Amino acid sequence: MKQLTNTQTYIFLCGAILMMLGAGFHVLCSTNMINEYVPQNLGHKISACVFALGAMGFSGMQLLQKYLGNDFVIRRLRRMQILGDIFFLVAAVLVIENSFLLAFPYFANSSSGTYAFYLQYIHNNWVVFLLMAVILEVYTTHRIDSLIKPK
Repeated sequence: MKQLTNTQTYIFLCGAILMMLGAGFHVLCSTNMINEYVPQNLGHKISACVFALGAMGFSGMQLLQKYLGNDFVIRRLRRMQILGDIFFLVAAVLVIENSFLLAFPYFANSSSGTYAFYLQYIHNNWVVFLLMAVILEVYTTHRIDSLIKPK
């Protein structure tokens, strides 16, 4: 695997930390534990921006890594890792939509049943994409590490 520079590694790690903090704070803002200190709308908006910034940093730096070898298994795992990065970015878009409700007016004013579509496929489904991305990233990271490790 092509190694990242020190700056890229720093952005990669900061992106992972920001994603974790953004997702955790977003969940905390949904409960009553933190609402007395931070208004709910403001907490959701800040946590969504933090999560999106982290997802862009993490995914961007991971996409810069390249596998230069010919091993079919590692190339397949690398494609799965890229799919996980795409899921992180989709989760970031959906968490921003969940907090800022940018597309909601287009669905809510329609009488053709698109409001039900919005509730079923967009509202709070960022968690599903986040879970799929995490599962792919954990699996591929451990498998690639065990395959590349010198014997």
